[in-house]
This record gives sequence, structure tokens and C-alpha cells, in this order.
Amino acid sequence: MDENTQIVKSIRDRQEEKDAKLENLTIDVHSMQGVLTALTESVLSNKYELEFISRKTYLNEMEIFNLRRSSFENKTK
Repeated sequence: MDENTQIVKSIRDRQEEKDAKLENLTIDVHSMQGVLTALTESVLSNKYELEFISRKTYLNEMEIFNLRRSSFENKTK
């Protein structure tokens, strides 16, 4: 009987250790989900900024092209 009690206690102790490890893993996963969400938002923000800069650069380059063309046309006249 004492041997069975010791075995049951040992099994219970191991189960408590496993439960604690599982709880820690769950906390880690939730933490990583939060970090991933923040990174995703940051990437989206950077994407929109890059799209804006790209569009602005395109418009500026077009304006420079038009100014040079108009300057060249005025010189040839």
C-alpha cells in the first residue's frame, strides 16, 4: 500500500511539473502572438509609407521631366 501511495504521489508531482511547463509554454505563445501582431502592424505601416514615397517620387520625376522638356523646347525655338 505504501508503495502504491509513493507511486501515485510521484505521478501527481510529475503531472504538476508538466502542467507548470504547459502553462509557461502557453504564456510564451501568447507573448509571441502579441509581438507578431505588433510586427505585422509595423510592416503594414512601412508598406504604406513606401507606397507614398514611391508615388511622390514618381510625381517629382515626372515634374522634373516636364520642366527639362519645356526648357529644351524653349531653347530650340
